[in-house]
Amino acid sequence: MKTQHERLMENPEYRKLFAMEGLVTDAAELVARLMAEAGVNKAELARRLGTSRARVTQLLGGETNMTVRTLAELAFALGAEVKLDARSVLAVTAKTARGAGDGGRLQTR
Repeated sequence: MKTQHERLMENPEYRKLFAMEGLVTDAAELVARLMAEAGVNKAELARRLGTSRARVTQLLGGETNMTVRTLAELAFALGAEVKLDARSVLAVTAKTARGAGDGGRLQTR
Protein backbone atom coordinates (compact mmCIF):
# COMPACT_ATOMS: atom_id res chain seq x y z
CA MET A 1 0.00 0.00 0.00
CA LYS A 2 1.41 3.39 -1.01
CA THR A 3 1.71 6.32 1.34
CA GLN A 4 0.03 9.60 0.48
CA HIS A 5 3.45 11.04 -0.35
CA GLU A 6 4.20 8.18 -2.76
CA ARG A 7 0.84 8.70 -4.47
CA LEU A 8 1.46 12.44 -4.77
CA MET A 9 4.95 11.85 -6.18
CA GLU A 10 3.36 10.04 -9.12
CA ASN A 11 2.06 13.43 -10.28
CA PRO A 12 4.73 15.29 -12.34
CA GLU A 13 3.48 18.72 -11.24
CA TYR A 14 3.64 17.72 -7.57
CA ARG A 15 7.16 16.31 -8.07
CA LYS A 16 8.23 19.61 -9.60
CA LEU A 17 6.78 21.65 -6.72
CA PHE A 18 8.27 19.22 -4.19
CA ALA A 19 11.71 19.61 -5.77
CA MET A 20 11.42 23.41 -5.87
CA GLU A 21 10.38 23.69 -2.24
CA GLY A 22 13.08 21.20 -1.27
CA LEU A 23 15.72 23.37 -2.92
CA VAL A 24 14.42 26.49 -1.15
CA THR A 25 14.61 24.63 2.16
CA ASP A 26 18.09 23.29 1.36
CA ALA A 27 19.32 26.82 0.64
CA ALA A 28 17.93 28.24 3.89
CA GLU A 29 19.32 25.30 5.89
CA LEU A 30 22.71 25.71 4.22
CA VAL A 31 22.88 29.38 5.23
CA ALA A 32 21.71 28.55 8.77
CA ARG A 33 24.44 25.90 9.05
CA LEU A 34 27.08 28.32 7.78
CA MET A 35 25.88 30.92 10.29
CA ALA A 36 26.12 28.42 13.14
CA GLU A 37 29.59 27.29 12.06
CA ALA A 38 30.78 30.90 11.85
CA GLY A 39 29.06 31.91 15.11
CA VAL A 40 27.13 34.61 13.26
CA ASN A 41 23.60 35.66 14.17
CA LYS A 42 21.05 37.32 11.88
CA ALA A 43 21.94 40.82 13.05
CA GLU A 44 25.64 40.29 12.31
CA LEU A 45 24.89 38.73 8.93
CA ALA A 46 22.65 41.69 8.10
CA ARG A 47 25.46 44.07 9.08
CA ARG A 48 27.92 42.19 6.83
CA LEU A 49 25.46 42.39 3.94
CA GLY A 50 24.49 46.01 4.53
CA THR A 51 20.83 45.10 4.94
CA SER A 52 18.29 44.73 7.74
CA ARG A 53 17.86 41.82 10.12
CA ALA A 54 14.25 41.61 8.88
CA ARG A 55 15.50 41.02 5.32
CA VAL A 56 17.79 38.20 6.50
CA THR A 57 14.85 36.69 8.41
CA GLN A 58 12.70 36.84 5.26
CA LEU A 59 15.38 35.13 3.19
CA LEU A 60 15.96 32.35 5.70
CA GLY A 61 12.25 31.84 6.32
CA GLY A 62 11.42 31.32 2.67
CA GLU A 63 9.10 34.33 2.68
CA THR A 64 10.88 35.79 -0.31
CA ASN A 65 12.51 34.28 -3.37
CA MET A 66 16.24 33.87 -2.76
CA THR A 67 18.09 34.28 -6.04
CA VAL A 68 21.27 32.38 -6.81
CA ARG A 69 23.11 35.70 -6.55
CA THR A 70 21.67 36.30 -3.09
CA LEU A 71 22.61 32.79 -1.98
CA ALA A 72 26.17 33.37 -3.22
CA GLU A 73 26.30 36.71 -1.40
CA LEU A 74 25.05 35.16 1.85
CA ALA A 75 27.59 32.35 1.62
CA PHE A 76 30.45 34.72 0.80
CA ALA A 77 29.54 36.91 3.80
CA LEU A 78 29.90 33.74 5.89
CA GLY A 79 33.27 32.80 4.41
CA ALA A 80 32.04 30.14 1.99
CA GLU A 81 31.09 29.68 -1.63
CA VAL A 82 28.23 27.60 -3.00
CA LYS A 83 28.58 24.94 -5.68
CA LEU A 84 25.41 23.64 -7.30
CA ASP A 85 24.81 20.08 -8.42
CA ALA A 86 22.03 18.57 -10.52
CA ARG A 87 20.79 15.01 -10.74
CA SER A 88 18.48 13.17 -13.07
CA VAL A 89 14.85 13.67 -12.13
CA LEU A 90 14.28 9.93 -12.48
CA ALA A 91 17.10 9.08 -10.04
CA VAL A 92 15.95 11.66 -7.50
CA THR A 93 12.32 10.50 -7.78
CA ALA A 94 13.35 6.88 -7.17
CA LYS A 95 15.40 7.85 -4.10
CA THR A 96 12.61 10.04 -2.71
CA ALA A 97 10.04 7.31 -3.25
CA ARG A 98 12.24 4.95 -1.25
CA GLY A 99 12.65 7.59 1.48
CA ALA A 100 16.39 7.98 0.93
CA GLY A 101 16.28 11.76 0.51
CA ASP A 102 18.77 13.71 -1.55
CA GLY A 103 20.74 15.81 0.90
CA GLY A 104 23.41 16.87 -1.61
CA ARG A 105 21.87 19.48 -3.84
CA LEU A 106 23.82 22.39 -2.39
CA GLN A 107 27.38 22.15 -1.20
CA THR A 108 29.89 24.61 0.18
CA ARG A 109 33.62 24.74 0.02
